[in-house]
Amino acid sequence: MRQIIFFIGLILFFLIVFGWFFFFSGFFKIKEVQIIPQGIIDENLILEKINQKKLCGIISLNNILLIKEKYLKILLPEIEEIKFKKNFKDRILKVYLKKRKEVLVWCQKDLKCFSVDKNGIAFKESSFIKGLNLIYVFDDFKRKISLSKQVASPQTIKAIKKIYQDFKDKVPIDYFIYPKEELYEIHLKTKKGIFYFFNLKENILNQIEVLKNLINDQKIKVKHYFDLRSLPRFYYK
Repeated sequence: MRQIIFFIGLILFFLIVFGWFFFFSGFFKIKEVQIIPQGIIDENLILEKINQKKLCGIISLNNILLIKEKYLKILLPEIEEIKFKKNFKDRILKVYLKKRKEVLVWCQKDLKCFSVDKNGIAFKESSFIKGLNLIYVFDDFKRKISLSKQVASPQTIKAIKKIYQDFKDKVPIDYFIYPKEELYEIHLKTKKGIFYFFNLKENILNQIEVLKNLINDQKIKVKHYFDLRSLPRFYYK
C-alpha cells in the first residue's frame, strides 16, 4: 500500500513540475513577434493582446507552444486571416496578416455604426457622416451588434454593393435599410425621399436591370416608392 501511495505521489510530483515548467516557468515565453507584411499592425500590440488573454483564466497565451491563430484572431477583429510560423529554438513568432477591407458602414437606429467587410463581419467602430462617399446601411430592427460578429450574409453584402455601384450615378443615394432578416429584403432610400424595394431571395441582377431600363426610359415618374419585390410585376407611387 505504501509503495502504491509513493508511486502515485511521485507521478503527481512530476506532473506538477512538468505543468509548472510548461505553463508558468517562462521557458517557452515568446521573445519576439515579427509581423508580415511590416507595418500592417504594431508588434507591441500583438504582444499586448497575447499577454492579456489567458486560458482557463490562469494560463498565459504568451507561450510559443500554446499560441494558436484562432486565439489571436478573436482578439483582432480587423484581421481577416492569420497564419503563424514558429521558431521554437529562438522563441520567435512570425505572424502573417491580412486585414479586412471596409465594404460598407452598418448602423443601428441609435447611430452606433461599424465598418463591415465583404463577408458581413463588423470589425471596427465607425460613424454615420452625411456627405461621405460611403455605403451606409441601417438596421431596421433591434439586435446587439459587436465586433467580429456577422451582421449579414456575404450574399447580402454583395447585393447591396452591386445596387450601390450600379445606381450611384443614376439616383442620389442616401442610405440602405435592412429590415428583419427573415424578410430577405433591402431598401434603397434616395436623398429625395424615394424608396426602392429589392427582394434578396430573387435574382438581384434581374431586378437591377429592370430598374435601369425604367430609369433610362423616363416614362414612369416615381414620387414615393418603386417596388421590385414581385417581378415581373412591379409597383410604384
